[in-house]
Amino acid sequence: MRTIILFIVSLLVINFAMGQCSGGSISGPYSEICVGTTTGIMELSGYSGSISEWQYSTNGGSSWTSTFNSSYQYSDVLITTGTYLFRVKMACGSPDYSTTKTITVKNAVGGTISSGGGTICTGGSPTALTLTSEFVGPGGVLYWEYSTNGGSSYSVDGSGTNTNPYTPYLSYLGGAGTYIYRARATCGISSDSYSNNTKTYQVNSATTAAICNDADDLRKAIAKVHISGIPYDFSGFLVNHTAQDGRLLFLTTSHPFMRYSPSSSTLNSATFTWNEDLTACTGGSATTPVVSVGCTLLVTDGFFTLLELNAAPDLAELYYLGWDINATGNYNSIFQSAGSIKKGKVSTTGSPSIVTGSFATGTDNFTESSGSGVYKFSSWTSGNTEMRGRGAPLLAGSVGEKARGVYIAGDEVSCGNGASYFAYLTSGYTSLLSYLRDGSETNTATVHMNYCKSSENLSGNFDDSKTFSVSGSITSSQNIVNGNVVKYEAGTYIELINGFSSGDNFVAEINPCVSTVTVIASKTDEQQVRLKEDKTTENVISNDWLRVYPTILPSGNSITIEANDVIDRVELQMFDLQGRHVRSFRLNGFLKGNSVSVPLNILAGMYVLKAHDDAKSFTQKIIIQ
Repeated sequence: MRTIILFIVSLLVINFAMGQCSGGSISGPYSEICVGTTTGIMELSGYSGSISEWQYSTNGGSSWTSTFNSSYQYSDVLITTGTYLFRVKMACGSPDYSTTKTITVKNAVGGTISSGGGTICTGGSPTALTLTSEFVGPGGVLYWEYSTNGGSSYSVDGSGTNTNPYTPYLSYLGGAGTYIYRARATCGISSDSYSNNTKTYQVNSATTAAICNDADDLRKAIAKVHISGIPYDFSGFLVNHTAQDGRLLFLTTSHPFMRYSPSSSTLNSATFTWNEDLTACTGGSATTPVVSVGCTLLVTDGFFTLLELNAAPDLAELYYLGWDINATGNYNSIFQSAGSIKKGKVSTTGSPSIVTGSFATGTDNFTESSGSGVYKFSSWTSGNTEMRGRGAPLLAGSVGEKARGVYIAGDEVSCGNGASYFAYLTSGYTSLLSYLRDGSETNTATVHMNYCKSSENLSGNFDDSKTFSVSGSITSSQNIVNGNVVKYEAGTYIELINGFSSGDNFVAEINPCVSTVTVIASKTDEQQVRLKEDKTTENVISNDWLRVYPTILPSGNSITIEANDVIDRVELQMFDLQGRHVRSFRLNGFLKGNSVSVPLNILAGMYVLKAHDDAKSFTQKIIIQ
């Protein structure tokens, strides 16, 4: 009797302990993974009692397989696709289980590209590629690939591991062409999967600087025009006329003036940007733009407007395009383009068709119709037009191209290469041509200088007609071929050295420039250079004659030289404390109040600046820090 009682008590104690089991719940980082990758660490929480084992099922829970793991955490690498259920079995008298955790094991999926592609300019901003329904799983990689050979082979774009959405590295790809993009998903032991479609970017050549097989002078006649109240900039060019006297006649398109009607006061503040170009014909760094301000409207005649500029740009040379009503063949146009690209160019070996058309009221859109007066180019062999090119010259002729008309409208979106329209010059434009001709239907291109270039050092054979005009000196060993008209104009001196041969029609003359400073020496050798001895009984030493400031400045900064009297042909020389000559300057035609800034890119130290003319002298210490 005693033994039986003890057995019943022990059984009650065991059952009481087992009754405390609770399976809890499983959490884990992933619900989907690629085949051959880890489930991540799954963890049991909220349980009580002892863990018997982790189990999994591949048939929706009809049967379970033991993992022989009794920890509260568990992970596994799953090497077959399918849906896996995981649970934890507790060590209870009657089995108790945790909640289940479902993980789907899949192969990589390339998905569908839902956006991206299109036509852009080189250097433009492509639309982003967006992928839907793709799958790479945790630890997988999405690659974006491109092909330049129609899909025969692909290369990984950009840095390799990429995002969704993704913006292509078109600048990295290196220029114009057709780029086909696809996505590649890879993870685990599954085979790589590609998107079920592709997207194509057509990258057209952006306009570049005028190419070198043109006469290089032509592009220098063209400027960008900005007028307040007109919502876009446009182009135009200095045009030659019969007198060839440098009158600042500027030909452009009439539509901006007819639609937006700028007032005379607005035209007085119009800006013309010159020299906005590249240092090389098809590339290189940018030059420094020069702006002139103000114009007067002389005449609007059909699609043409002729302006007269209020002032010349501060350039060493001004270029004027010649024109020819009858010029044909090898058509091209050079114009101010947008963005970081400078002068743009389009060209074609094809011939235009002749149409007419008009601008719709209140728009900038040109509508073609049958008739005459407008050249239509269906496409260009190279380059593309832009809205900023409106008013640019249509150039024609195989040698020494002449202006034949102006660009008025065309396909100007996304580097398009569609139709472009040019108004061409005919004898019917009597109001316009009355400013440009004296009975002739053509006018040769010439170059007119405005005397601001400091010096020329000329050499070699020269088979052309040109005027070289500078404010300082010309040194020449040129061999000028007979039959050319060449003129040297200098402000200080002309030196014809060994090797010079003038040919015929050569003229040299001294023609001093406007107020300027010309560097006439720049050396730091051991030679001591001295000024002429002062005639102390005749000269007046006066610091009121010139004013120089600042006298203490960092290297590379500029001093300002200001005239307090009339100054002409005055030489200034700078010496270091050892008496060595460092810099020389010459002042020509300074009036009282004139000033000029001179950069001093010399070593730190103390220097002496001296100046003299026939009556006065000047000395100033300069400290370069």
